[in-house]
Amino acid sequence: QEAIRIIAGAGFPRLVQVRLRRHDREIARVVLLWDGPRLVAELAGHATHATRRRRQRDAQRSSELSLQGWRVVECTYEDVVERPASVVASIADHLRRLAACSTPAVL
Repeated sequence: QEAIRIIAGAGFPRLVQVRLRRHDREIARVVLLWDGPRLVAELAGHATHATRRRRQRDAQRSSELSLQGWRVVECTYEDVVERPASVVASIADHLRRLAACSTPAVL
């Protein structure tokens, strides 16, 4: 996929196509995941995410991921194709912010 190529080209360490589970059931299969900061990037192309039912499932999955402590960043096909630098910058910003939140304060 183009998005994976663009984000991988930015040099972020990441996992690709990961199945997240809670107890015995799958919560979601996510395209890109950063385990330490608990960040997920979802790629929502119009061809596979345009129906009402699919949008409802996407929203439910994002909500469940959030309840499990994951931050979800959603990118559209247009974001990736027309604004790839913006997608990379957004992910970098999220990773920086999450890293800053997890760094213990120095007293």
